[in-house]
Amino acid sequence: MLKNYFKTGLRNISKHKLFSFLNIIGLSIGMSVTLLIIVVLENASNFDDFQKNKESIYRVYTEETNPDGKMSWAITFPELTNQLELNESIEKITKINSSFRGALDYKAKELNFNGYFADSNFFNVFSYEFISGNPKTALMDPYKIILSEETAHKIFGNKDPFGETLNTKFGDFTVSGVIKEPDGNSHLSFGVLGSYSTLSTLRNKNLLNKEEWNWEAKNPEYIYLVIDNKNDISIVRDQLSIIAKQIEPLVEDVTLSFDLQNMDDIVLGKQMAGSIGPTFAFLESMIFLSLTLMILLPACFNYINLSIARSLGRGKEIGIRKILGGNKKQLVLQFIIETFILSLFALIGSMLIVYLIKDEFITLLASGSRLQIIDISFTGYLLGILLALVTALLAGIIPAVYFSKQNPLESLASKVKPGTFGALSLRKGLVVIQFALSIGFLIGISAFVKQYSHALNFEMGFPKENILVTHLADVNFNIFNNEFQSQPGVKSVSFSSTIPGSWDNSTTVVRHLDSDDSLEVQEISVDEKFLEEFDINLIKGNGFNSEMSGNNGFAIVNQQFEKSFGRFNSNSDNKNYFITESGRTAKIIGVVEDFNKTPLQKESKPILIWFNPDKYRYAFVTLESDNVYDLRNKLKKVWAGLSSMNFEAKFLEHYLEEAYNSFENAIKVLGLQGVFVMVISCLGLLGMVVFSTNNRIKEIGIRKVLGASEGKLIWLLSKSFLSLLLISTAIGVPISYFIFDRMLSRMRYEYVGIGLFEILASVSILFIAGGSVILWQTKKIASINPVENLRSE
Repeated sequence: MLKNYFKTGLRNISKHKLFSFLNIIGLSIGMSVTLLIIVVLENASNFDDFQKNKESIYRVYTEETNPDGKMSWAITFPELTNQLELNESIEKITKINSSFRGALDYKAKELNFNGYFADSNFFNVFSYEFISGNPKTALMDPYKIILSEETAHKIFGNKDPFGETLNTKFGDFTVSGVIKEPDGNSHLSFGVLGSYSTLSTLRNKNLLNKEEWNWEAKNPEYIYLVIDNKNDISIVRDQLSIIAKQIEPLVEDVTLSFDLQNMDDIVLGKQMAGSIGPTFAFLESMIFLSLTLMILLPACFNYINLSIARSLGRGKEIGIRKILGGNKKQLVLQFIIETFILSLFALIGSMLIVYLIKDEFITLLASGSRLQIIDISFTGYLLGILLALVTALLAGIIPAVYFSKQNPLESLASKVKPGTFGALSLRKGLVVIQFALSIGFLIGISAFVKQYSHALNFEMGFPKENILVTHLADVNFNIFNNEFQSQPGVKSVSFSSTIPGSWDNSTTVVRHLDSDDSLEVQEISVDEKFLEEFDINLIKGNGFNSEMSGNNGFAIVNQQFEKSFGRFNSNSDNKNYFITESGRTAKIIGVVEDFNKTPLQKESKPILIWFNPDKYRYAFVTLESDNVYDLRNKLKKVWAGLSSMNFEAKFLEHYLEEAYNSFENAIKVLGLQGVFVMVISCLGLLGMVVFSTNNRIKEIGIRKVLGASEGKLIWLLSKSFLSLLLISTAIGVPISYFIFDRMLSRMRYEYVGIGLFEILASVSILFIAGGSVILWQTKKIASINPVENLRSE
């Protein structure tokens, strides 16, 4: 019997090609996004699977309760390790510090890195394969560093780096090993590992504060345990509770407790502050799934609408089946199987869409840089088939029940009562919801486009045009200056440690010599020509000059620094001296106007500007030429005479555009979903129009015979559907405005708001798309010759 159902289903799909095509396209689009989210979450559940003892690894985390509420932290006190080591229930223990980041310098070649300080037990707990070096001793001594395979290749090429020396802001490190890239995703994503004992050396030399029990500092320390016996977990938790009570006197106005989190629960688990690596918390996962339902459910609604719209054409088939003995269960099963076949075809289409967009989708995730591998596994294919089955039930159950309840005599006479489908108002409601979602996406896109345009045109406090930014690499800045400054078309050259207006984590904490009050500031090192080239006005004091020696402690601050941390006084040296967190003394010699050192998404902070040639990483070449791109190609030849490395140079405008990739990503996500929802909504509206007009063909014929014009008939058929669009607008506009206005105002420090133009533009697009569908079908019905409609009466 099932075989016959499948044959009949395939025949119906083949017979009604347009109907089948529209449904397969709609379901493919809806299922593709759902399948993509399922694949992402399935990949997220496989994080750290390459760790041999993953099930036995636990991370210690901290629960903080203060007057403002309760908060979970992935970090904890490093000194916990010493006490936990005495617990016999713990097989192994290791601690890491995530502050090991900055730039690696090797023979004038520089590479930014992110990594951890890890103790010598790291490789006893975690499973990594060594290419060179001894895992037992590689992290034992201070100032030892292990490189990932990728980092080693970037710096040394195919050369074995073992024993080489790399310079960092923490000192010179000796390469003690190279490890292979893990076979899969990991929440511990790093390019280098430094020996944890280095931190002790730095603290003993008073280069770092000893803050093992200072919770206010919230140092980025993480502790991992291996507990093989599940019964011992409660013993470890009891010890953590005892330790928490012991440290109560050391913290004020805060209650701390500790608990364990299995490695399986780190990525797909409890959301914690200070986490390393990506996390897909339950709430975040539910939001993802909700977004997919916004596309999948409308696709299912469309199947319902189009199936009902086609009901007159299948009336005789249903009537004959019932007269020949077919019962309701058999008819329901027939239509469910037919929908399942359509869903399987749609699943194939959705997998094709997933393969086409998955790489782009990874880059759109907030943690996309961590999710390096995304593949459809065997489990993923099974989940895809399950998705097709669920979709078949969602989309097919209502039409199946509807058809099975039809009276066989009325079916044979093609007299299907519109009221038979009692959920007609529900169908109209579904169309309203679909278009309300559509206008929501349209307003969201408009809001992000407006914010993106504002960001690109925002006055950052410095010029952006015709400035070529070049990475110095292994070229001395003096040599670079001499060679490039002499080229025709080059107006000026200056140097800096960072690129103004782009993302940068260069911050430090400063305090007065005679005060414990501190202030977090952004810092940048520049040369004496930087302020002039970037048209940053010096309003007080003096600027830098070429006669100053490097690393001399001279600094300039911006107005925000001066307002936040005391007024600049050129006649009072004592007031102008500060100490940074590294112990370096800064003498403030001038104040400049405020400018944006970071993009608009990040809160602007006080800026400390150093004169320090040792930190120069970028050259800024201001061009004055009618064709700056031709001049850039000429400068590339000059560079070839200075270095064998690639000429890494882009215009400052390009860097600033890259800083707003989050806007582009949001526009892409909303745009993709908006197109999907709009297409699906129009298909659903088409089903409604077809259903309604097909049931009113004879009425239209009579009205035409009685003298009704085609225009009046089109308006008669269209006005109820246009009212649905109006209701969608009335619902969608205020809700969308509230959501995106609140979202953007909290995310952006320079928020321009959603204006009347964005709303009107979104509503116009909605009515043009929906109105075109309505007009196309109603005009088609209104133009039919009434003789053809009434000749059987």
